Amino acid sequence: MEPLLEEGAPYAEWQHACAALNKVPFTVDDAEEGFGLIRNAGSSVRTIAGFAARYQDVAPELVLASLRARFNLVAEAEDCGVDLKAQSPNIYRKMLTGPLTPEDFSIFPAFVDAED
Repeated sequence: MEPLLEEGAPYAEWQHACAALNKVPFTVDDAEEGFGLIRNAGSSVRTIAGFAARYQDVAPELVLASLRARFNLVAEAEDCGVDLKAQSPNIYRKMLTGPLTPEDFSIFPAFVDAED
């Protein structure tokens, strides 16, 4: 598996990483099941590994990284008091099943500067 990218890594590297994460073909139901495993801190490694094993053509680490990235997007909205599933179901569905882009990670210097 490729090394994790650091904040400030070149945009092209993030595009490449997103292309890899987008190889995981989640459905809404699959992603929600995975989110349940993430939320349940007591989920066993075997249960999480079983979830990742469904995607036989994708490395388990990549499945879990893609799931975690999508979970973080939804959790960030929830932290801001937005229930995407109830209030914006189309956006929610896109976050779970659509392609990830470097902008979804908002860790580039331009984004950090904009937040200041």
